[in-house]
Amino acid sequence: MIYQLNPKRGMAVLETAPTYIPNIFPFFAQTWDKHESWSDAAARLAVTPTVWGWGAVVVTLAAILFLIIKYLLSGRSISNKKVIIILAGLYIIAGALSFSIGSLPNGVWDKDDQKGSLLSCWHAHNTVLYAVPFVQSKGHFLRNFHEIQPQLRITIHALSHPPGGALSMYYLGKAVGAQGMNIRLDSTRIRYAVGLIFFTALNIFVLFFMGRSMFGSNKHGFVAAMLWMVMPSVLAYSTFAQDGLYSVFFNLALLLSWQVCTARKMPYVAMITLGLVFFSLNFLNYSWCLITLIFALFLLYCAKNYRWTFRTLAIRGVIPLGIMTVLSGYVLIHYKLDYLEAYKVSSEYVGQWYCFTTLYQHLIAWVGGQVDLFLMMGAITCSAFFASVYAKVKERKFTPQLMFLIIILAVYLVPLLFGPTCIRLETARCWMWLLSVPVCFAAQFLLKQERASIFVISAVMFSLFTYTVMRLFLNFAP
Repeated sequence: MIYQLNPKRGMAVLETAPTYIPNIFPFFAQTWDKHESWSDAAARLAVTPTVWGWGAVVVTLAAILFLIIKYLLSGRSISNKKVIIILAGLYIIAGALSFSIGSLPNGVWDKDDQKGSLLSCWHAHNTVLYAVPFVQSKGHFLRNFHEIQPQLRITIHALSHPPGGALSMYYLGKAVGAQGMNIRLDSTRIRYAVGLIFFTALNIFVLFFMGRSMFGSNKHGFVAAMLWMVMPSVLAYSTFAQDGLYSVFFNLALLLSWQVCTARKMPYVAMITLGLVFFSLNFLNYSWCLITLIFALFLLYCAKNYRWTFRTLAIRGVIPLGIMTVLSGYVLIHYKLDYLEAYKVSSEYVGQWYCFTTLYQHLIAWVGGQVDLFLMMGAITCSAFFASVYAKVKERKFTPQLMFLIIILAVYLVPLLFGPTCIRLETARCWMWLLSVPVCFAAQFLLKQERASIFVISAVMFSLFTYTVMRLFLNFAP
């Protein structure tokens, strides 16, 4: 059956269609052509030249990843210079993978049939790209945001976020040389897609330092970065959705929160940077309050665990949160922005899309979303994460790393259990940043195995293979 959200009656059944799969909650993936069977699709793909062309690129990149893993786990010492070179290489590979897999099965310049191409998702009016024409300049957009906000109904992801959501795409366009260009042109959309892909790929550096900071070695950092870059959820949304852009800031906030709370000496640089990241998240995503709550709770845990003085606790907490508050207050006052009113407008509009009325629909948001989210880590990576947590809990090793994870998951449950329906569903379906710390746990578990290289290679390649197949047969554009 096919289900469609109705603002007044919730989810209505439209028709029965046994020949193809329904929308898969929560990622709204469906087959590219509802009239085409799986076998018909396979036959079509087999004779599509660009499948073999872009497929060859994907295979080549996978082979390079294989060689990098073998080198990293060969037992050789890795100098700081080599670390930088390898990270730069992984960054380029991450961007190239997203671009090449996103171009399956048709070429990016194919205008006759966008099925499967990099541009297919950009034709849906859910992307923030369609908000760019409303941003004449930063000052004009912020000063007139309350008048402009109702017009952003053209794209739900612009109206459902603070003004920084649209501004981030505006600045991305300036960075890729697309400012002033017609956003409906394929050439313009290619620029935005490439910019978004390579901005999202910055997570490679964040995950490396997160894995290294939490578990103490470059190997943990490299494996965490590689597991992240091939996660199906990352590959699915890095080419058109803002999730990838937001995840850079959320992951950076988690990394800096860990460093601020666990550093022996007073980490002033990390505290100031964390305050700036918190400030950015204030205007990018309304869920910034969850990441600051995670920081505050973990800070209190570390204060008790390390027996800090009140002065130490106050300094580590006040500096990041103070910077966030002062800068946010300045922007709100300077541009005469009513943040609560903007949130109210956004919340009411999103509520029209997600009107759940039955127990089943609520259970899907509570449980189904989490199942799909963790499965989109990749089967082996997900299994390694849960095996790692189970082993630590069984041995009662409640280390700072495990407590950090527990706090993250506990805070994540708050909107799922008590938040409004729209926030509950958004929490369930697209917060890939939640998976960054679990990926670090998975990396540690895989590296502890007797033949670690086999396990790491299997996890990376299986995730990559999984999404490549999904990309060929499923459409992730709502």
